[in-house]
Amino acid sequence: KYPPSWSIDSSSQMFENGDLVAVQFIGQSQTRQTELFDGARFVVMVPQSTNLDLNSWVNTKHQGSVSGVPPQISNTEINGLSFKKVYECGLGCFTYYYTITGGQVYGILVSAAGSQEVELNATIDQILQTLVIPK
Repeated sequence: KYPPSWSIDSSSQMFENGDLVAVQFIGQSQTRQTELFDGARFVVMVPQSTNLDLNSWVNTKHQGSVSGVPPQISNTEINGLSFKKVYECGLGCFTYYYTITGGQVYGILVSAAGSQEVELNATIDQILQTLVIPK
């Protein structure tokens, strides 16, 4: 569930194997066709089959960094399900959440920037609490 002030972005391609759904909030000063500097995104990747465990899968996807600063990887829980949280900066900073269930990797990318960043991150946290992953 996402707020009515957010909209679906049907052109999103944040994950290499495709996005299942992407919702966004665009701030007043955001310029079209540029990196997000005023707004927020919540993107769910198309689930992928894997034989890897969660640590191995995350390590293959986040091996280095464009900025030279390694990603910060931690464990977190969302709605009773264990996720790996990856905070990574390159062309902007993004937080990824990954979990594996039933041989499928589920991933989420979130980001917020601009003068409303604190409020937008709070909204992203609320959206995360409505997340349901098939078992």
